[in-house]
Amino acid sequence: MGLAILIGFGAAHVFRPGEGLQLEMFAAATKNHQARQMPLPDYIAQFLRGLFQNPFKALAQGEILAIVMIALFLGVALVVGGERYRNLRLLIQELQELCLMIVGWIMRLAPFGLAALLLQLVATQEGGLLKSLGHFIVVVTGTTLFHGLVVLPLILWLFTRMSPIHFFKGAREALITAFATSSSAATLPVTLRCTEQHLHVRKDIANFVVPLGATVNMDGTALYEAAAALFVARLAGIELDIASQMIIFFVAMLGAIGAPGIPSVGMLSMVLVLESVGLPTEAIAILLPIDRILDTVRTAVNVEGDMVGSLIVQRLAAVPEIIRRS
Repeated sequence: MGLAILIGFGAAHVFRPGEGLQLEMFAAATKNHQARQMPLPDYIAQFLRGLFQNPFKALAQGEILAIVMIALFLGVALVVGGERYRNLRLLIQELQELCLMIVGWIMRLAPFGLAALLLQLVATQEGGLLKSLGHFIVVVTGTTLFHGLVVLPLILWLFTRMSPIHFFKGAREALITAFATSSSAATLPVTLRCTEQHLHVRKDIANFVVPLGATVNMDGTALYEAAAALFVARLAGIELDIASQMIIFFVAMLGAIGAPGIPSVGMLSMVLVLESVGLPTEAIAILLPIDRILDTVRTAVNVEGDMVGSLIVQRLAAVPEIIRRS
């Protein structure tokens, strides 16, 4: 994922999607944005202070990173408490189901709102927004394919000496399913079957690495979030310095690790990435219409990374055995 984020940064800096186009809708959100000229230690200290806030203040003001930290500590406490807090866990679960039902209602109306927003933006930008979005789609898709077709096969060959042609032939069914469903979780049974039967990974290794990778190894998602953050910064007329990009690097990685393997989940963790450097979260509205197009390719790369990881783990697990026998 670290390599994927660096590749996403590199492509965003080289091809610079969104450059020269500034949206008025971000003016109010960015007029007080500071250019992050403070020293790196001070910037990191400010970022960490933003993680630990009064819970009620964070909830009232929508401080997403602080809310995530609150939820993390609460979840750990509920697990440690065990059955003593089963009623509270049940209450939280029912509250979650209730919120998801309400969100479902909102999502049924969301396409109409997004269409109205895009029509307004297209009308005011004279087609510049569509051209910029098209440029962004090409850059992210090409970069994601480069990571999936060059970087991951190269890593696999360096560790296992397996031919990329042999790998793609064995992984073909899982990659096609991931592309069609945009869900690494839904693809999981097919991924396991291809990993065990076609790529000949031991069952105990595949059953550990592949499900774990479907949750914590999201190469394509991390790459997309890094590139999208720089794209949004240019749309908002903000130039991010090295310190801001380092923050994006770590938050994009953490956001991808915590993202469930469901379609368009990158939009949820994108909020964390944008919040981490003070970028306007309103940009989610611009990225939503193109997200499903990009989600197909990045999900296939996510699944490919899981299968490559299982092959590498099998190779590394065999090394101590070879040394012992010799």
